Amino acid sequence: MAALPGFTLPGDVSASARYYAQDITEPFVLTDGWMKVPSAHRLGVAPRGDVLGDVTTRTRWLPFR
Repeated sequence: MAALPGFTLPGDVSASARYYAQDITEPFVLTDGWMKVPSAHRLGVAPRGDVLGDVTTRTRWLPFR
């Protein structure tokens, strides 16, 4: 959202390392004060299976209707 037109002073946008010891996606990094906006479909990033498996405490499968 911070990358949308009209946002001139977005808040709380920083590298993943500022908030998380290990992110479940490829980490977001700042380069010269700028962050690359993900360009993939949907959320723009995909979870890393190896990390997601390590931090998952339980799962529940819900049927598709």
